[in-house]
Amino acid sequence: YGPEGYGSANWVKSEEMQFQVVCENKPEENIAHASTVVITQKIDEAYDYSTFRLGDMMIAGNYISVSGNLQRYRARVDWTRTLGVWVDVNAVFDADTGIVTWEFMAIDPETGYAVSDPFKGLLAPNYNPPEGDGGVYYYITPKSTAASGTEISAQASIVFDTNEAIETPTISYTLDA
Repeated sequence: YGPEGYGSANWVKSEEMQFQVVCENKPEENIAHASTVVITQKIDEAYDYSTFRLGDMMIAGNYISVSGNLQRYRARVDWTRTLGVWVDVNAVFDADTGIVTWEFMAIDPETGYAVSDPFKGLLAPNYNPPEGDGGVYYYITPKSTAASGTEISAQASIVFDTNEAIETPTISYTLDA
C-alpha cells in the first residue's frame, strides 16, 4: 500500500511518501506456523535513497516502534508472553542497490536456536486475525530532479520459511512535481 493518488494516472505530490507491505499466512494454504518471514523490495530509482527511513513493524498483532531516520534496525524482541518465542529482527536498506530487506526469525527461548516446531513460530495460519498477519512500513521521498510525469512503482516479495516467494501486486504512481 502507498499514498492515495489522484485520477487514472494515480498522480501523487513529489513529497515524502509512506508505504506499507503486508503479508498473511493464509489458513486455506498453510497448516504450519511461519517461523521465518523475509520481505524484500527494490525501491524505484526515481526516489532519493538518502531519504529512505524504516517505519514500524508488526507480526501477529505485536508491534515494533521504529523512530528516527533509521536505514538499519536489528533487535531481539521478547514475545514469549504472546507468541512463546523470541524474535530476531533485522531490517536493512542498502542505498547502493536500492534493496530493502526485513527478516523476522522465531527463536526458541529454551534452546536459543531457530524454531523447528511447525506449530510454533511467528505467524500462525490466520484463523483468528491478526495471528497470521504481518506488515512493515517505510518512508521515502522522490528525487528533487524527478520531473512531473515520472512514473514510479513499488512491488515487494515475501518468503515464509523456505517456500517460494510471493510477489505483492505492483502499485504505480505518476509524480506531480
